[in-house]
Amino acid sequence: MTSLQKQIVFDEPNKPQKNDIFYWTKKDINISSHILDKFAKDNDYVLDPFMGSGSNLYGSVLSKNSIKFIGAEINEMPFKNLLTNISLNRDKLVSLKEKIKIFEEKYKYLYTYSINGIKGEVILQKAYVNIINSKIYPKEFFVSIKNTNHNLKISEEENSEYFDEFSKIYTQKNYKQIELSKLENYNLIENSRIAINKDLRISDLFSPVNYFILINFKNFCKNNNELRFLLSQVLQLCKFTDKKSQSQFIFWFPKKYAVDRNVIHTLKKKLLSIEKKVFSNELSLDKLICSKFGALETTKHSIFLINKPFQSVNNKEIPDQSIDLVFTDPPYFDQIPFSEYLELWKFFLNYKNNLSKEVIQSNRKEKSMNRDKYLNNLHLVFKNVSKKLKEKKYALIYFKDTNFVNLHDFIFTLSKCNLFFKDIIHVPRKIKTYKQNNSSESTLTGESIFIFQKLLPQKSSFSIDINQENNEYYINNFIENYLVNNDRSSLSQILDDGLLKVLIKKDALKKIKNINQLKKIIKKKFFIDKNNHISK
Repeated sequence: MTSLQKQIVFDEPNKPQKNDIFYWTKKDINISSHILDKFAKDNDYVLDPFMGSGSNLYGSVLSKNSIKFIGAEINEMPFKNLLTNISLNRDKLVSLKEKIKIFEEKYKYLYTYSINGIKGEVILQKAYVNIINSKIYPKEFFVSIKNTNHNLKISEEENSEYFDEFSKIYTQKNYKQIELSKLENYNLIENSRIAINKDLRISDLFSPVNYFILINFKNFCKNNNELRFLLSQVLQLCKFTDKKSQSQFIFWFPKKYAVDRNVIHTLKKKLLSIEKKVFSNELSLDKLICSKFGALETTKHSIFLINKPFQSVNNKEIPDQSIDLVFTDPPYFDQIPFSEYLELWKFFLNYKNNLSKEVIQSNRKEKSMNRDKYLNNLHLVFKNVSKKLKEKKYALIYFKDTNFVNLHDFIFTLSKCNLFFKDIIHVPRKIKTYKQNNSSESTLTGESIFIFQKLLPQKSSFSIDINQENNEYYINNFIENYLVNNDRSSLSQILDDGLLKVLIKKDALKKIKNINQLKKIIKKKFFIDKNNHISK
């Protein structure tokens, strides 16, 4: 274990504690706080140029050190949601509940059914449907009876006497009461990688009833940040989803047993969850927000936030040579196209996104961003980050990619910004993150935090080119020594605790290329089980 690694010790995987704002790839707040306890000092200026939903912001507030946190975020939805979430209080929640009640009274008829044989109004909570040639065919209904605690499942197998009538009314509500052609709509930018096929329209993601209600809610909450915040938290659940509601797949939905939820019920359920959080939260973060860098407090926690691409942040907004530590989680090549996902939020909530300056690799049909453009934008961001960072100070960067060529190019790009690779911290975590491959064969568990240091320009620290035979020697030698004191360790941990550092220093990443190539080499001498644990 290196001297930098010794600063951070995780005895056991922590139970993840995420902030309650919907967003992708959110990091554990406890880990952020723990990292900042070790790497930051009292009164340090800490920068996150890819702030997202603000996990590092919350971690900075929980840190024992009085940190001056500076966060930048390119897209408007996570930025505005963070500010709204911070400012929520009891009075705003009371007002929010009253407005939702007004909206419910106006549109609840679309989820209300009168069924022969059932006493009282029947409220549709959700339906499981098949989608054939863009038309919905219901399979199961989950309903509640108004003013009772009675819930029913209605299908061809359970309570079947009500199924045909319920299906008929459900179909009428969607196809006779709603005229989609008269509602605002538009085509999404084609990108097959994220399930946006040619001519896919926003309305195709929703049942007609839900789409109609969301269009009306869009107008209802136009000038109210709290209502917009509430809808932004559940919008991904109001479209068709699978039964597990896997929100990272924004534009994908199954053709069989897709879930169609009651939008109003979903909004009310989320509001109840937010209310519990606000009432139990003793932190008042809105008082920590400063309007400019120069207003940051010098003796206690304070926060300064910027909503723009970091490559555009100027010297007046954040002075050069002013930052003591960078801690961030940047986009990884083509793994999470945040701005493209946010097209949905842009449509319903008028939140701006930035397709042209986002650091992402995308094969979308319009305004495509190839690998060279991604690396160029990455360079522009970290060139500016380097200008803001003080000499010899560190940048801690989450990075997890089983494509070693990506990692090589990432490290090389940062080195051109005078940010030089120093070490890796392994953060145990049982849950797989979205920024990892989905197959068990290629996915690495846990998190990796790469440590870079700002130094004067220097010659490459990589070794002279080595052949495949030497690669195998270095890999086998490291694992042999590692297993002496760490029997049956995971491949993730072995990589993060030194093997990856060896491969980086030996400039072997481009030759091995990916995790499966590495495993082929390891399997010649060691055993790898189905959970990617290695033993002799």
